[in-house]
Amino acid sequence: MAALMLLGYAPVEVDVEDPDMTALRDAGLAQRVDREPGRQEFSITREGREVLRVLRKGIVDRLDTPGVL
Repeated sequence: MAALMLLGYAPVEVDVEDPDMTALRDAGLAQRVDREPGRQEFSITREGREVLRVLRKGIVDRLDTPGVL
């Protein structure tokens, strides 16, 4: 989840074999992009943004509930 949150702010240059990014790519939440020759980055997909939106909403809703946390 931390890797997805990081991608939510900007594309990230990461080793293409990074297991977190590979898992996010396989799940359709991140994609590899080639911005410059020899430089590969990962960026968040539309589905990844939707997952972050739902997670953030769930956290805010819990914080607004009396007696929780």
